[in-house]
Amino acid sequence: MDVFPDSLVTKTVDFSFSRNRMRFDLSHGLFSSAAVDAGTRMLLTLAAGALDLTGFESIVDLGCGAGALGIPLARVADRPLTATDRDALAVVFTRHNAERNGARAVVQAALGLYAPPSPSGRRLYVSNLPAKAGAPVLARMAEALCGAATDGSYAAAVIVKPLGAFLDATLRDAGAVVTHRASSANHESRLFTTERPVVNSAAADAPATDGASPPPAGPLPREYLRTTAQFQGPRRQYTLRTVWGLPEFDGLGYRTALAFDLLGSARPAGSILMYGCGQGHLPVGVAQVAPRARLTIADRDLLALLTTATQLPTEADSRLVYGPGALASCAEPGSIDWLIVNDDPVPGSRWSEELVMVGTHVLDPRGRLILVSGSTPVARFERSASGRFRHVEERRMHGYRASLFGRRD
Repeated sequence: MDVFPDSLVTKTVDFSFSRNRMRFDLSHGLFSSAAVDAGTRMLLTLAAGALDLTGFESIVDLGCGAGALGIPLARVADRPLTATDRDALAVVFTRHNAERNGARAVVQAALGLYAPPSPSGRRLYVSNLPAKAGAPVLARMAEALCGAATDGSYAAAVIVKPLGAFLDATLRDAGAVVTHRASSANHESRLFTTERPVVNSAAADAPATDGASPPPAGPLPREYLRTTAQFQGPRRQYTLRTVWGLPEFDGLGYRTALAFDLLGSARPAGSILMYGCGQGHLPVGVAQVAPRARLTIADRDLLALLTTATQLPTEADSRLVYGPGALASCAEPGSIDWLIVNDDPVPGSRWSEELVMVGTHVLDPRGRLILVSGSTPVARFERSASGRFRHVEERRMHGYRASLFGRRD
């Protein structure tokens, strides 16, 4: 079981829904960090006004965030909640908020287009659809909801206003019957069911993890695949099959270019622990300069890890670790020769202090740390690490830094 990261709580808010008073811990690391967002409120109102929630056997929330959509419905219905998100931080926050508010919940990590296994009987599926997921992924998510909303089950979805027509067209093509609608200046929400059976093959093969286990291996669903492009690594060119929902799909960002330049001169080797993999560019670059290294690659984003697993050379000695606090738990004290962190801090968190503690814990006394981030976070780390790490060299470009540090021990 993950330890709840109190340091990442941005705000605690009170929320009332159908005479049920609740409290939610929110985080800048997740969507809707200052309040329960307007789209969630709209969908809750639509579902509660149109349906007898106690008539469902369970509530299923796809892309749960901090749990502000599924938990109120589960409370009002007095039914169990099944919730999923690809972000390990969302999994931990939803578990925490469910327990805090007396909701019975099973929360797991899964890619958003999948309808997870849930108890039999009538179910209500809900989702605050992520606008930036990419059209193929959004369409497949809506189709998956249609495939699940059969035999008396319903689904409810909310999306930003510019994508309302896209959602309607997708539901119509999937054979859904929209029973209720709501609109505002910024959002569109729909409540729907499917009268005829819809093949929902995605549900059977959903990559999922409990938030503590390594992510499952296997090919990525085709809906996530975006393009194939060539990139220049620290040693040679490489080809990546990139995905929707992650940056650097058609070109390297400044920070990755800086990291590649620094890797070429730093020459890491031995046991390497990495955090922050994205499309897989940095792990591929590390594999180029250190082909015989033992790689441990950690991230809180399930999609990033599944994508990276498909990018690494087959001969690479690597393992993947999933979780919000993965760095602190995936290596024995003093067992790592190189720690490479490609990350941005959650605003208001104790990121730099915690990174100093993790680096001191896992690195060999002669170990090195490469930090790739914005200039301000790197400067804050330097101040926090002045007694533990010494600055060796760095690269700078357009507000980003790739900096190499050595232990002072």
